Amino acid sequence: HDGDYYLNGWTKYIPSGMDIYWSGEGSPDNRLVLEPGDDAAHVCLKGSWRMATYAEWYELMNTSNCSWTRTTLQGVPGYKVQSLKQGFTDKWIFLPFAGTWAKQDQTVGYYWTSTLDSQYPNHGIHIILRDIFVRDSMNRYMGYSVRPVLP
Repeated sequence: HDGDYYLNGWTKYIPSGMDIYWSGEGSPDNRLVLEPGDDAAHVCLKGSWRMATYAEWYELMNTSNCSWTRTTLQGVPGYKVQSLKQGFTDKWIFLPFAGTWAKQDQTVGYYWTSTLDSQYPNHGIHIILRDIFVRDSMNRYMGYSVRPVLP
C-alpha cells in the first residue's frame, strides 16, 4: 500500500475494474488469496505453514464434517471442533474465543482467512464464531486471530 487513505494506493490484490483502490503502478493482479510473504502464519512460522482459506474454514464449519462443542479448555472459553470423517474421528482442534473484541466478550471468536473480498479489495474475509458461524469481511488492518494450517 502506498496511499495516504485506506481505500486507495493498493499495489497488490486488486481485481480488474477496481481502479479506485489501485495505486496506478503495474496493473491489477486479480489475486484473491494472500501470497506467502503477506500471510501472517507463513511469515511467523515459516516452512509450509499458512493461514486457512475461506473454503477450508467452510469445510470445517460444515456440521456434516465436524461437531462443534462450546467448552472451556484450561480456563479458556471456545469451541472444540471434532472431525466426523471416517478414519479421523479422533482428531480435534480447539478454537478459543479470541480476536479484537475478545477481552470484552469471551463468547465470540474472530479469525482471518487468507481469502480476500473480491468486492472490496481492502477487505479480507474473516469468520466470526458465535452461536452461529458468520462469514464477513473487514479492513485487513484489523487485529483478528489467525489459525495456522499445514497443507
